[in-house]
Amino acid sequence: MAYYNLACARAQAEVAGTQAEVAGTQAEVAGTQAEVAGTQAEVAGTQAVVACDALGPLRRAIELNPDLAANAGRDADLAVLRDSGQLDTLLAS
Repeated sequence: MAYYNLACARAQAEVAGTQAEVAGTQAEVAGTQAEVAGTQAEVAGTQAVVACDALGPLRRAIELNPDLAANAGRDADLAVLRDSGQLDTLLAS
């Protein structure tokens, strides 16, 4: 019986150790997720700044070559402007 109790105690200790490792890994994942969210917020902010910086030159390019307006509506590089509604405003003017 003592051997059985010792084996159970060892198994419980092993389980507890594994649970601690899992908890540590979960904490690391949560930290990484927080870092990713922060990076995504920085990227979104940068995209907004770049989009604002692009409006003037894009406006001028369309003035010089009105055919660019059709391409601007489907250009993947202008998605930030399209998603924010700024491209529609620009093309409507």
